[in-house]
Amino acid sequence: MHTITGTEQVRAALTDPGLTMPPVPQASRGIAWLRAGVARFSAGEQHERRRRLAVDALATVDPAALGRRARERAGSDPHDLLAVEVLAEALGIAVPAGAVATVARGYHPHLPAGPDTDAAVARLVEACGGVWDEATAARIGLLVQACDATAEAKSQALGSSNGSPRRCSWWKCATLSPESVIACPPRFRTRWPPRAPGRDRRAARRRTAAC
Repeated sequence: MHTITGTEQVRAALTDPGLTMPPVPQASRGIAWLRAGVARFSAGEQHERRRRLAVDALATVDPAALGRRARERAGSDPHDLLAVEVLAEALGIAVPAGAVATVARGYHPHLPAGPDTDAAVARLVEACGGVWDEATAARIGLLVQACDATAEAKSQALGSSNGSPRRCSWWKCATLSPESVIACPPRFRTRWPPRAPGRDRRAARRRTAAC
């Protein structure tokens, strides 16, 4: 894997028209269905349509109320799946947070996934109403992306359990600005496919999504 680090490299990748998402296999059920149905692993018109579904779902959530609820819960019951539970509650989904964590571990196409992952996806679809469509995939995708990434963001903000110094304290704030995310991102690097020589490398760049 090739690693991108730093704000400028990330911005350059995000604005490079040659970086596109490699297609994922189509499927009717399981984790392969989820990957094939979310904006994260789509391109072009599909990406725009699926992203609108996710944005529309988030538009029903009051960010200030979400932050207050998260801080209330964190005061009495802090744990890594707190963000998932609070977001699911705000979206009106009675979702098993453990199933979200299982799906998150196999969400990306390069990660291993098995029958337990497929079963967890089925549980989440049922929690979202039982319909295997793009709207359901969008809601599940929101919860999955609120899982590890948000837990890491909280860890960056509050410091790890072994007492390491916290990097910043925006997780405790009522508002979050783009500048604070740039100054203290939840992730400091992202992955590209393995480097390839010459023309193969350029082809790989064109097929790769900017994360």
